[in-house]
Amino acid sequence: SSSSVEIAVTNSSESEQQYQIVLSGLPETWAKFNRPFMMIDGLDTTYVLLNIKPSRRADIPPQDYPVEIRISPLDQPDKFIQLELTVSLKGFNGFGVALSPEVITSDDDIHLYMLNQGNESLTVSVKGNDPTNQLAFELPSGTVQLAPGHRTQVTGKVQPQKRPLVGNAVDIPFAMVVQAHTDSAYIAAVPGKVHIEPSLTNWMLATIGGISVAIVLVLAVLLSRTPEPQIQEFLISATQVSQ
Repeated sequence: SSSSVEIAVTNSSESEQQYQIVLSGLPETWAKFNRPFMMIDGLDTTYVLLNIKPSRRADIPPQDYPVEIRISPLDQPDKFIQLELTVSLKGFNGFGVALSPEVITSDDDIHLYMLNQGNESLTVSVKGNDPTNQLAFELPSGTVQLAPGHRTQVTGKVQPQKRPLVGNAVDIPFAMVVQAHTDSAYIAAVPGKVHIEPSLTNWMLATIGGISVAIVLVLAVLLSRTPEPQIQEFLISATQVSQ
């Protein structure tokens, strides 16, 4: 964010005078006068605009900065008028979220990477969202604390509540939702997909079908064989054979 201050400079003498205005107490890149030098007619007033825009960085904490502004004739810098003001740098929040990998199987871990881009400590909670209510999320319980500028990783799993027995593989979309515990309670969500194979895949069904066909063929061959003749009873009608 930025702010501005308007300063009125009056030449109290009757002759034209050139003035300069300088500032101390802030980093040089944070503040800028639209007219650091000005020529003012006698008994006249002009206006100078001070624009203040602090750097938005996580390593710059919220705090107050005492600022001094000196206005003096350009040829007599030791004869100055001094103004004092306080610049209050407020805290700001912001974080980045990334999911890896974006497409997983039910056996894979998911990794959620989070970065606190603000200059204040941040507390967040993480949950999974499945619009179809077909998935179960295994995530660490509780909240996650992030110091300014720090990053962390949350690891978990996404699995189907009920795996189909047969059929084609499907990709079910989901989202990892991160909510900040701040007054605004802002939310960041990253999408992902989980690839789910049925318990019996097509190649497993084909293998089982092939085995079943082989068993049927073996049984068919066994049942179709002609039984070999067997002697059930042997009788002799005479005990001698004629020569």
